[in-house]
Amino acid sequence: MSLKKQNHGGNWMKKDWLLLGIICMTALLMTGCDAVHVILSSEPGQAAELVGAGAYTAGQEVTVSAMPEPGWEFVGWTQGGQVVAETTEYTFIVQRKTKLTANLRPLEYAVSAFAQGQGNFLYSQEPARHGREYTITAVPERGYRFVCWTEKGEVVSTEAEYTFTAAGDRDLTAMFLPEDYKVDLEIDEGGQVVETWSLQPAAQVTLEAIPREGYEFFGWVDQQTQQEVAAQEVFS
Repeated sequence: MSLKKQNHGGNWMKKDWLLLGIICMTALLMTGCDAVHVILSSEPGQAAELVGAGAYTAGQEVTVSAMPEPGWEFVGWTQGGQVVAETTEYTFIVQRKTKLTANLRPLEYAVSAFAQGQGNFLYSQEPARHGREYTITAVPERGYRFVCWTEKGEVVSTEAEYTFTAAGDRDLTAMFLPEDYKVDLEIDEGGQVVETWSLQPAAQVTLEAIPREGYEFFGWVDQQTQQEVAAQEVFS
C-alpha cells in the first residue's frame, strides 16, 4: 500500500495523518502479537535446572528440558494441572503464552539393618526420602546391651535411637554384647570372703563353701530374697 502526498497549500490534510497513524499502529500490534512467552517453573522450587523459557514466535517449535538436582527424580511436565509429557525433554509448537511446571519428587533410599549379637531394631515403614530425617532404634534382647551402630566398620552412633538425614542407601549394623552380672558372696562367720565376679548370661559357675574348723555349713541364701537356694556346700 502506498500513500501519495496531497498538497493543500503545502500541508498534509488531517485525514492523511490519521491514515498513516492507523497503519503504523497496526504494524506495531501485529509485531506484538507474534511474540509469545514460555514460562517455566519447578515443583518443588529449586529441585531442577530448567532450560527453554523465553520469548518465541507463534507457531515456532520449542523444546524445554529439566535437569533434576542431586537427590531428586523427574516425574513429568504439567500445564494447568494436566500432564503433557513424562520425559525431561518436551517439544511442542507454541501458539500462545505457555506456563509449564516440571514436577519432581525426592529419591527414595534403601536402609538395611543387621544385628550382631542378641537384639533387634525398630524403624519406620516409610521409605527414607532424600533430605528427610530417618530414625532407626536398636532394641537389645534380655541379658544384652546395645553398644553402637556401625557402617562399613566405622561407628556412626553410640545412641540406640539413631536419626540421620537420608542422602543415599544405608547398610547399618547394631552391635549387642552380653550384660555383665555381679555375684557377691558373703559368709556370716567361720569362712573366707570370696571376690566378686563379672559374669555373662548363661555362664555356669560352681561355688563351694569350705567351713573353718569348728563351724558347720548351713546353706546358700539369696541376699535379695532371703530365701535358701541350696543346702549343699557345692552350688552351681
